[in-house]
Amino acid sequence: MHYLRILDRGTDIFVGLFVLEPKTDEHRRLMDRGGWGEDPTKDYLFLVNLSGDKPKVQWDPWEWDGGRTITIAHSWLTEEYAAKGWDHLLTIDVIDVEFIKGEKPKPRSV
Repeated sequence: MHYLRILDRGTDIFVGLFVLEPKTDEHRRLMDRGGWGEDPTKDYLFLVNLSGDKPKVQWDPWEWDGGRTITIAHSWLTEEYAAKGWDHLLTIDVIDVEFIKGEKPKPRSV
């Protein structure tokens, strides 16, 4: 699991990130039996909101119940993962939603 901070106006969310990456046909069959086989070539990126006393996990960015911050960050992470792979995500420690939305010229860092 990788740990990240999601920043937005007045918001700082601590999250964990992991991906289900089946490496073999057997792994994919097991995922299919568990209900994760809708696309045998798809990998699933999970975001765990670790802020607060009740952590929440979601793999679909649009299923978060709440404001824009975690939805936009999760969607962006999913697109980055699809385009650049897991190794690229290892270097991320802060996700700046205002930068992603074009509201600021450069992202904040730690």
